[in-house]
Amino acid sequence: MSTQDEAIFCPYCGARLAEEAIFCHRCGKHLSSGAPVSHEPTVIINNVPCGSAKDKWIAFILCLLLGLLGVHKFYEGKIFFGMIYLFTFGLLGIGVIVDLILLLLKPNPYYV
Repeated sequence: MSTQDEAIFCPYCGARLAEEAIFCHRCGKHLSSGAPVSHEPTVIINNVPCGSAKDKWIAFILCLLLGLLGVHKFYEGKIFFGMIYLFTFGLLGIGVIVDLILLLLKPNPYYV
């Protein structure tokens, strides 16, 4: 493992590996047996890989201004819920209010 560019990350546990690695030294999984390796680290919480980091304030502003259209859900990558918000006008506005409160309680950044 020479440089950051030559490192890959295990899709199962998020361990940093050499580019030519076949097995993960942490979890022992074979790297060519399913999930693609990543060149960006994955956040691991309780041994469960999580998604990408999202900015709390961007999501909050999107929810405040365009919450009835579900834009904040699309930003988080939750396409299904974004469509529900789009067709129900933010669950009749109640979902938007709940999401605004929940977004204020989340850490920055939060992971989806």
